[in-house]
Amino acid sequence: MPAYLDSIRKVVATIIVSYSSWNGKKMHANRDLVTRYLKTKFASSFISDWLGIDTIISPPHANYSCSVQAGVLAGIDMVMVPYNFTEFIDDLTFQDLEGQIYRGIV
Repeated sequence: MPAYLDSIRKVVATIIVSYSSWNGKKMHANRDLVTRYLKTKFASSFISDWLGIDTIISPPHANYSCSVQAGVLAGIDMVMVPYNFTEFIDDLTFQDLEGQIYRGIV
């Protein structure tokens, strides 16, 4: 962990969110760690891991709209969506228009 934190302190521009979980919560949906801790402390931008949004709910892609919302609200700034990008864009656009994904102040 010290080497990782040292790298972030040296102004790493982007951090990829892990597929792992912390205390039972998927990192791609973990607002406390991604936004409230890492973003406020290190001011980096966050990108999802490959298909990471799909893994928030089990089985993967079971409730994609909910996964999109959870990832964005957690603080992910850029989402890697290699295959279902039209579905992602549709879900994200709908949620934005409905006011469901406003992140506001940390």
